[in-house]
Amino acid sequence: MARFRIVPERSRVTATAKSSVHPIQVRANYVTGTVEADIVDGAVQLTPSPTVTITMELDDLHAENAMYDSELKRRIDAQRYPTITGTLTELKDSAGKYTARGDLNLHGKTSTVDGTATLRVTENGLEASGELDLDIRDFGLTPPRMLMLRVYPEVHVEIELVAEPE
Repeated sequence: MARFRIVPERSRVTATAKSSVHPIQVRANYVTGTVEADIVDGAVQLTPSPTVTITMELDDLHAENAMYDSELKRRIDAQRYPTITGTLTELKDSAGKYTARGDLNLHGKTSTVDGTATLRVTENGLEASGELDLDIRDFGLTPPRMLMLRVYPEVHVEIELVAEPE
């Protein structure tokens, strides 16, 4: 099984929440982790399933304005829970696109999440993108309300990873 290192400065996670006023977007532009996968004839093999682990430091997660940024870090309790970690547990081919299942640890709670992904083997390693929807209440978080702004609990997450051989 080949082992790859996620290239932090070329990988990102973007989360978008709807609100009563406008969408709120937060982004981590520095993601770390590893990928272990069998590559045969330029394709990722699904048996055994690839192992992917990604980590984001909450200090690297930023909202589009300072008020949202500080409220996010206060709610998530970034001092007590400084990282968000995701681990891929299952990957299945679905007509050229993959369905993915994994465990997400956020705010000290782990929940199973489902999403979709694309994978591409390149001459320099792997490129992957994926998306999933989650409900922050599954992680013991309450959606914020600030003045006239109400944030809804459903969050859409997009992931872009670039990995190179170790």
